[in-house]
Amino acid sequence: MKTRLRRALAMIALIAFVVTMLPLSAFAEARTSFIRSRIDSRPARPDSGIEIVPHKTENPKRSAIWDGSIAAGFAGGSGTEDDPYLISNGSELAYLAQQVNSGNRYENVHFKLTNDIYLNDTTDWELWGTTGSSSAGKADTRDAAIEPTEQNKSDKMDVPIAIPVRPAPKTELESDALSDALNAAGQSNTFVSTGSYPWQVDSTTYDGRTAAKSGNHNVSSSTSSFSTTVTLSAGDIVSFEYCVSSESNYDEFRFYVDGFIELRESGLVSWNSYSYQATADGEYTFMWSYTKDSVVNGNSDACWVDNVYIGAPLAVTGIDVLEQLDIPVNGTGTVAYSVLPENAYNKNVSFESADAGIAAVNANGVVTGVSAGETTITVTTEDGGFTGACTINVYNQAVTGVTIEPSEAELLAGYLMQLTTTVLPENATNKNVIYSVDDESILSVDQNGKVAGLSAGTATVTVTTEDGGFTASAEITVPAQVTGVRISPKSAFIGLGRTIQLTASITPSNAANKNLSWSVSDETIISVDGQGTVTGLSGGTATVTVTTEDGGFSDSAEITVCYAPANTWTVIGRTYYNNFCGVFNGDGYAVRGIYINTQESYQGLFGNSGGDSIIANLGVAESYIYGNKYVGGVVGNNDGTVTNCYNTGNVNGNEHVGGVVGDNDGTVTNCYNTGNVTGNKDVGGVIGDNGGTVTDCYNTGNVTGESWVGGVVGSNNSSITGCYNEGSVTGKDYVGGVAGYARNITDCYNIGSVVAGGNYVGGVVGYNISGTISSPVADCYNEGSITGVDYVGGVVGAGNTVITNCYNIGIVNGNERVGGVVGYSKAYNGSTTVANCYNTGSITGSNYVGGVVGDNDEGKKQLDNFIDKDSVYPTIVTTSKLMTTGVNCQTCKNIVLDNIFGENGMSEFKQIIGRGTRIVEDYGKMYFTILDFRNATRLFADPKFNGPDVQSEDYDPEHYKGKQPVSPIVDPVKPAGDDGDNTKKKKIYINDVAVELISERVQYYDKDGKLVTESLKDFTRRNVLQDYASLDEFLQFWTSDEKRTAIIEELYDKGIFIEELRKFYPADVDDFDLICDIAYGIKPLTKSERAKSSKVNDVLSSYSDKCKEVLSILLDKYSNDEIDDLTDQRVLKLPEFNEYGSPIKIAKLFGGLNGYLAAVHSVQTALYAA
Repeated sequence: MKTRLRRALAMIALIAFVVTMLPLSAFAEARTSFIRSRIDSRPARPDSGIEIVPHKTENPKRSAIWDGSIAAGFAGGSGTEDDPYLISNGSELAYLAQQVNSGNRYENVHFKLTNDIYLNDTTDWELWGTTGSSSAGKADTRDAAIEPTEQNKSDKMDVPIAIPVRPAPKTELESDALSDALNAAGQSNTFVSTGSYPWQVDSTTYDGRTAAKSGNHNVSSSTSSFSTTVTLSAGDIVSFEYCVSSESNYDEFRFYVDGFIELRESGLVSWNSYSYQATADGEYTFMWSYTKDSVVNGNSDACWVDNVYIGAPLAVTGIDVLEQLDIPVNGTGTVAYSVLPENAYNKNVSFESADAGIAAVNANGVVTGVSAGETTITVTTEDGGFTGACTINVYNQAVTGVTIEPSEAELLAGYLMQLTTTVLPENATNKNVIYSVDDESILSVDQNGKVAGLSAGTATVTVTTEDGGFTASAEITVPAQVTGVRISPKSAFIGLGRTIQLTASITPSNAANKNLSWSVSDETIISVDGQGTVTGLSGGTATVTVTTEDGGFSDSAEITVCYAPANTWTVIGRTYYNNFCGVFNGDGYAVRGIYINTQESYQGLFGNSGGDSIIANLGVAESYIYGNKYVGGVVGNNDGTVTNCYNTGNVNGNEHVGGVVGDNDGTVTNCYNTGNVTGNKDVGGVIGDNGGTVTDCYNTGNVTGESWVGGVVGSNNSSITGCYNEGSVTGKDYVGGVAGYARNITDCYNIGSVVAGGNYVGGVVGYNISGTISSPVADCYNEGSITGVDYVGGVVGAGNTVITNCYNIGIVNGNERVGGVVGYSKAYNGSTTVANCYNTGSITGSNYVGGVVGDNDEGKKQLDNFIDKDSVYPTIVTTSKLMTTGVNCQTCKNIVLDNIFGENGMSEFKQIIGRGTRIVEDYGKMYFTILDFRNATRLFADPKFNGPDVQSEDYDPEHYKGKQPVSPIVDPVKPAGDDGDNTKKKKIYINDVAVELISERVQYYDKDGKLVTESLKDFTRRNVLQDYASLDEFLQFWTSDEKRTAIIEELYDKGIFIEELRKFYPADVDDFDLICDIAYGIKPLTKSERAKSSKVNDVLSSYSDKCKEVLSILLDKYSNDEIDDLTDQRVLKLPEFNEYGSPIKIAKLFGGLNGYLAAVHSVQTALYAA
């Protein structure tokens, strides 16, 4: 595509999202099938009209090195399909280029290579194509990976191209030796370690113990594993100890159960233990592995496993506990203990302090000194109840001094810095300090030592200890506003005597001082002037560095000056109008030694291929290609079909740069690239910019660019299917493992690392664009590590799309809007649906960080903490929609309204306001404040809020002379079912004066305009019976989740507030019983009584023991008034369910998610039928 209005879509603001969930069992099955299909086979390739043959890998026939001449014709043939023109050397290939560039497009004319063609001597081609440091450009790595067979050794082969596989296993560690190393000798289990890097018996771990050690030390992109398959009974366990010393966040130790990851660790992990318990009888396969990425090593670059036990759980026989622990007041220490034997299954213990006023202890055995004195901490095993005691001595420690770091620093305006204060000695009792600053116009500092830069200048921050008044100071300077500089391009190749223009961008763009200086690392190779123009002087590689005068920020670019070989290639199809429209069959051979170094566009072996062209069965190898725009190893710009082609050379350019095709508006199938690809915009491992169809392609080379950068396709406006990337992808904005900027991605995956210095970064797609058609991302996954700034996702960075059947297990790092599957799921003029997706990779960020979507259920979990009266955080909830029916936040003191509440908004307004009306005297809640930004409080005066004024306009005082006043109608304050007096009276405050409630009544006008007064209960009873004449009719509605919510909202709309009615009933009475008592006179049952009813027991008896246990826990939480909605799946994440596994595994006990929900609905129906 030559014009791209779609660029504007990247800047559009984003709006709503929807997350849906399919049955988890079906998703797991689909995921497994998907992975296997990607490993075992490739989809059938479309018929291109030409026979597909494998690439020649075993001593292919080759031509002599081209002498630069142009032949007078071809080696033979007539150009028909049955008798194609034959091309056997560089001169004949140059003749084809000459003819096409002269206007002969060869429409429907057929060509065929008879051997590999060498356009230059490639013996030292790295001297003119690369620095020699990259293996990707030196050889056809895919050819090397294909195992030779009798069939592919022949010159003619008629089978589809093979997909590369890793080398066959080389060795195998003997099972007995591995069992000894794992300390599992004597057990009836067979451990096998196969592959190129089997596990080793190692006795040199840092603590001297003998253990099994991973075997792929210092081997990039490799995996070392061992496994065993055993038959277990439900309740049997697999336990082991492990330690890890690897590159943090990239190289990982993993433990698999039946192909699913149960444990993963990275970095430095001391010896630790792990246990897995079988949930059902059957055969299990367990695998331990150490997996490395393709970049660097870290620490000892290995992991160890020891003390593997497989069988029935071992019982606890005792416990050893530390005898004494001395800690200062406010200091901490840990009670050390050992549960015996070491491989006991249940090592859970509890801790108890004899005097929490002296020392408190948490569930992890961490003791905190509270006041000076001596007490005892008792440790008790959960299994067997064995105990041990530790004496705790708590003492006071006076402050002797204070330090602050850093003592001198620079801080940019608008940025924050954390000062580190150390009160001496380390175990001082009172470590309270006070921060101050001598010039608040330059800096501000909070009482946590966080400093903010405000304006240019120097100020001093002082910290003072509360105990002793000791001080320390830090001098902080706020410099001018230059914050950085970025150079572009980051790397380039130029010929001897050629030049290239580098550009430097200072941030922010409005910085006052934009002066720069330029320098080079080797002035014999390149020179650079004051404007960033680089000139090649001699062969080699050197670095250009630009540095800001203000702040000294710098950035660098690597420039390689190439030794130009004897022959420079002139492309076939030099212009868009003089393009190749024939059929070119490489017949499995390659063109090698292509050298192009120009500022012209449309560069590659072919410059332009027309809509009727077919280029097939062709390789480009050991080549160096540099151009401006539309640059590819095989074709610069393609409108036809390119199939079964590959590139292993280096491809460089400015825009629309791809390893195989620079810009595609045709069809590209079954192609791959292993060479390094470098450019600025629209840069992809296989295709730079795609407006056609891309199917079954992959990339393993390194891809580097600025914007719209992808492992397979840089920018895609059509479709990508069945493709994957293993190479590293580096850029700034719109960067993805498969595509940087795209729509319609299906059945693709990425396992390469993706690193971006900017925004919109994804494991599969950086930014998924929308339009007038659906733009799905389906059946895709990512395993590579993803790093960006904002809008970073394991699968998609951001976009308006439908994402289905996708997952991420890679590490995702970013700043804001970071998600395991999607970083930011809201888009302009549409909404995103995320269905049947999951994430298990670690996610790191600062704001809007989620497991699936950066705006996810984590906020809803925090709402529970907001409602909890005893929880300190959070203090602000930024949504009123969640503060309506069913949310009881008693301590809410401030309600901010930024909603106009339109024609149908009265119900929502009353519900939100109702959240603040409850007095909670014990927590200081005596009133609440409304902050109204939309004049929403006008609705207080609306008659629909409380009804009309209580006095009629035609009220006549004379009419009531001599008549008795109406007696107040009083509802009993005594709770239902309580025969004693209710001694706790409700307090109401008017103008800060406590008054006592003696009666409540409801007044309203009937249909005849008559003022009617009745009790709150009578008012409720009459309204309920109007809609639900019988208990059976009411019960039928109440047992439906959706209709139950509608009933509550309908009561609110009529002015009936459940919270007010609850004041007459005990706390453990369900809303259902409350309404039934008032409307139908049915004696209310407590939640506990309902949960223990015979009808509920009948439902439970129909399920297995495990299912019954899960349902019983739900009922216990309902009985204890901890949950109201049993169907809320988030409940399964509570600690009480941990022993049954994840929510997915719990659902499997019921046959899947649908079975679990059906069981819960059955229980809930039985509850209300009691």
